[in-house]
Amino acid sequence: MTKRLLIRTLAIAVAITFTAQAGSMLHAQDDLPSAQDVITKYVEATGGLEAYQAMTSLKMTGTLTVVGQGVEGEMTMMQVHPDKAMMKIELAGLGSEGAGTNGEHAWSMSMMMGNRLLEGAEADEIKLQSDFRRMYDPASIYDEITCTGMEAVDGDECYILELVRSGGTTSKDYYSKTSGLLVQSVTTSTTPMGEMQIITMPSEYKEVGGVMMPHMMVQDMGPAKVEIVFDSIEVNGEIDEATFAPPEAIQNLIDKAEAEGAETESAEAAAGDGG
Repeated sequence: MTKRLLIRTLAIAVAITFTAQAGSMLHAQDDLPSAQDVITKYVEATGGLEAYQAMTSLKMTGTLTVVGQGVEGEMTMMQVHPDKAMMKIELAGLGSEGAGTNGEHAWSMSMMMGNRLLEGAEADEIKLQSDFRRMYDPASIYDEITCTGMEAVDGDECYILELVRSGGTTSKDYYSKTSGLLVQSVTTSTTPMGEMQIITMPSEYKEVGGVMMPHMMVQDMGPAKVEIVFDSIEVNGEIDEATFAPPEAIQNLIDKAEAEGAETESAEAAAGDGG
């Protein structure tokens, strides 16, 4: 794999990982449990509703390895409910990738794409990460969730939930019929580089702050397979809000966009007065 393709792939991984839920409709096909039943079993298996509702912040640190490519990096993710999130990946010998939101602005900093303010679906997906309801009440985030069938994942029979979010990603989540745990997620997202499908397989669930969380994820992105191992996960720890302030390069973009917006409004007002 070329360095350019590798960086491109990891840039997309940042956007979607920082993705393993508006009035909704939950359906079930004949002889299948309802989507809500599947989600309820998952919540109960991983700590219970009260433990999830008590979550206010989450910090995860670990290592990222591109399998078979000799590329490794350090990953940090921090989220504060309901509207602040950031993620940064430091890749040895390559550079860094990152994304974040302070609740008002969302941005991405990429070796491949440069520094960008995010809008539309891209911004929505970043902001979604800070809304912890996505973990225990996806029906409050997604427009529609449907239990569509069953399929084995590594020999484990799973219920398949299809999740649709207007203007954002669509995904299929696979929940073990036996344990109730999420064992696979297939996400399709529209990025500046086109549509990208990522298969994420979470594992090694361990209790943290009353909630069972996966400490390992393997992501299959077609040209690359990425393994993420979290060596530290902290729930409800103190996180300085300054952590989510836009970096200087991003603040410059914000200032420029606001100045251009003000100029446009002034020109439109002048045209209206002249008319």
